[in-house]
Amino acid sequence: MKVPRFVTAFPPISIDYSPRKFQVGEINLLKVSFEIPEGFDIMAHKPSEEFLVPAELILESPEGIIVGDPSYPEAKEEKFDWSEITLRIYKGKFDVDVPIEVAAERSGRLELHGILSFQGCTENQCLPPKKQDFTLSFDVLKTIGTNP
Repeated sequence: MKVPRFVTAFPPISIDYSPRKFQVGEINLLKVSFEIPEGFDIMAHKPSEEFLVPAELILESPEGIIVGDPSYPEAKEEKFDWSEITLRIYKGKFDVDVPIEVAAERSGRLELHGILSFQGCTENQCLPPKKQDFTLSFDVLKTIGTNP
């Protein structure tokens, strides 16, 4: 896809996740996958300069759910004509792992509200910071192999 020289808005980032079932009383590792549209990139979680807006995944912690600290992937380093420095970015697909622990009294259907905040760019420009909201749904199982 050829991105116009100058754009006014960053397109939506595709989001997928696994697993779709959590086990009660255990630490479950949630993998949230983000697919950045072709021709675009976002600043990494640890960007090259302090003034650049880092990619950050925020998941709510509803009652009975403990959401751990996200683990971000290594950034790609890329040089752009419009920047004097090499930038640390994510482009294409990247995954963020988050430990999730469900309390014993929770079971059934669970939804987690999430926000990905980021600063997106093209090969020609950076756009204003943006936040993308999303919801992830899970089945919470009391024992392996049982229904919620």
